[in-house]
Amino acid sequence: MDMFQGIRVSLNPIEPWWLLAGASLAVLVLTLWAYARKLRGSRGAWRWVALGLRLLALLLCLLAALRPSVILQEKKRQAASLVFLVDSSTSMIFADEVRGQTRWAVAQKTLEQALETAKSLGPNLEVKSYRFDSTLNEPKVDEKATPQPQGRETGLGTAMLEARSARPRTTSGSPGW
Repeated sequence: MDMFQGIRVSLNPIEPWWLLAGASLAVLVLTLWAYARKLRGSRGAWRWVALGLRLLALLLCLLAALRPSVILQEKKRQAASLVFLVDSSTSMIFADEVRGQTRWAVAQKTLEQALETAKSLGPNLEVKSYRFDSTLNEPKVDEKATPQPQGRETGLGTAMLEARSARPRTTSGSPGW
């Protein structure tokens, strides 16, 4: 949804304003002085055309020297995603956490808490969770229990890149959630 916020005009003159104003005034005075003699000796409306065109050109040059810019500000909603990556390599089976818990059990508990907290962050936030070992895998929706990790390596960098591009693989041989 786009929301119009306002217009801002700014000037960035090529020289300090006082110098630009002085030079413009000098050119204006010299132009009027040069055309004053020609205007006195001629008749009709056409005598003002040349002066009018010169003054218009002077005004356009002054405007160009001021280097104006117009900024249209608008607020746009951006899609936001929150991605949780959980290591599913066999190193997560080690029971070296608090009270002898496995890394996997702590990771599962932490993920559940994080997913619950993420729900309160708003309806426009897409929340995804993935398991990774050497590849990134999406959780299987139909699976009831979370299987134990079976991966042979921890490919965190690859998992982060794949999650960023949002093209994870769900392989039939890989254990889902």
